[in-house]
Amino acid sequence: YTTLFRSTYATLRGKTGIPRAAVLWQETIEVLKALPRKGEYVFVSHHGTKFNRNGRSKEFAKLREKAGVDKALTFESIRDGAYTVACHQTTDERLSKILAGHACGMSDKYVLRNPAITAPACQAVYKAYMG
Repeated sequence: YTTLFRSTYATLRGKTGIPRAAVLWQETIEVLKALPRKGEYVFVSHHGTKFNRNGRSKEFAKLREKAGVDKALTFESIRDGAYTVACHQTTDERLSKILAGHACGMSDKYVLRNPAITAPACQAVYKAYMG
């Protein structure tokens, strides 16, 4: 289950079924609109089917190498760094957990119904990375 509505993102994390929700930055929305699509999914495998983590990790590695960035930086580093920033900059740790797709104690139906509740955590990450 995934929705991308206006400037929010809500999905059930495939591995755990726990919700992950976020408010998207304007830059993110613009990039998503510009991406070519092969069906309903925004991120797809090379075959046009549902997102495949391994395929995207390989693409990230190619981009990292092309940019001259050290191999120590992984896609997971970006995710973990964003989670750390959100935890340190928001007063409600549950918001950071929802953003990352961790158990938070909130009812799933409310998280998916209103992903905008993560706005403070998303703004903190934006401020840390985008200035």
